[in-house]
Amino acid sequence: MFERVLMFTLSLTGRRYFSGVQSGRRVSRRLFNTTSSSMSGKSIQELLEKFKDPTSHFHIPPGRTGPATEDDHSTSSLPPGLVSHLPQNHSPYLSPSPEESVSSIQAKKPSRSDAVHHATRSGVYDMEKSESDARTYFLKNGFGGGEEGRLKWPVAWGDCDMFQHVNNVTFVRWFESARIRYSESLATSLPDGMMDNMLLGKGIGFILRDITVHYRAPITYPDTVYIATRSHEVDLEKSRFKLSHALWSLKNNRLSATAEGTMVAYDYDRLTKAPIPTALADILLNESQKSLVP
Repeated sequence: MFERVLMFTLSLTGRRYFSGVQSGRRVSRRLFNTTSSSMSGKSIQELLEKFKDPTSHFHIPPGRTGPATEDDHSTSSLPPGLVSHLPQNHSPYLSPSPEESVSSIQAKKPSRSDAVHHATRSGVYDMEKSESDARTYFLKNGFGGGEEGRLKWPVAWGDCDMFQHVNNVTFVRWFESARIRYSESLATSLPDGMMDNMLLGKGIGFILRDITVHYRAPITYPDTVYIATRSHEVDLEKSRFKLSHALWSLKNNRLSATAEGTMVAYDYDRLTKAPIPTALADILLNESQKSLVP
């Protein structure tokens, strides 16, 4: 019989042991094995040293404690070297308030300071100059209209794939958003509620028939894409028109992709092709004339 039983868990090795004494002789029996190798005393010591090393991502600053649970990220420290670039009143150990979280993701016009000091992993680029160069290209190539019909969109880390650049499918999504932005810009020239119904799939609107994308240069994170859209080749008899897009990389300051799609007037209530509404046709014909390259 066992004279006494002692069970304990050694979390650093991921192994659980059952120890006891039987007939005056100590025996150990492994109950659970969750890893294929155990940590030696030297390995444990090296890990403990990393907690003291400020350059290690394991580092816990003096006076701070680690997370209470696996889901607790409030005490996570920032990577070395980043703290010096933050505002003096910023604390990396405090979660932002709901107001701060909302305001930080709202689209806003960048100040000159933001534009000149837009940092990337490959250095600093002048966003203001890139935007100016992009607008010059847009105007020279028939992409007129105001800013309300253009789209600026930040590149997300998740947009990139294993080939270390933005996946080709993402460009199509960007052009889709640019198409909606362009459509919204026409709303003030249409009867009240007409564009709202189009975007909600009610009554007669338009639908994408096809789109062709020409990729000119890869885009990587971080970056911001700037997309202009223009309508042309309006065919009232076939109830269709073309939409062209130009996508500019503000980090690379160059044209990175172009696209052309065919839009067809569509009755969403009857689920069939329909004539282009007169009010919309007038705007498209007018825009088509403006988009002609001199």
